[in-house]
Amino acid sequence: MKGKKIYTHIVFKHALEKYKNTVSITKKGSDAEITTINFFLKNMKVNLSLSAIDKMYLVEWREQRLGGVFA
Repeated sequence: MKGKKIYTHIVFKHALEKYKNTVSITKKGSDAEITTINFFLKNMKVNLSLSAIDKMYLVEWREQRLGGVFA
């Protein structure tokens, strides 16, 4: 995979938290974005390597979420 980095050492949860605490807070719509990230942290399996998060993972999570009810 020339030119493509594989982020196996970064945990998705840590990336979300760092983004929320360093980038989201600087944005105009920070409240909504932080709420969305907090929802992901609470309801999504986030203790995975960042490299494990792909389109299929997100599609499966969305389909599972649509089948259930979250408070």
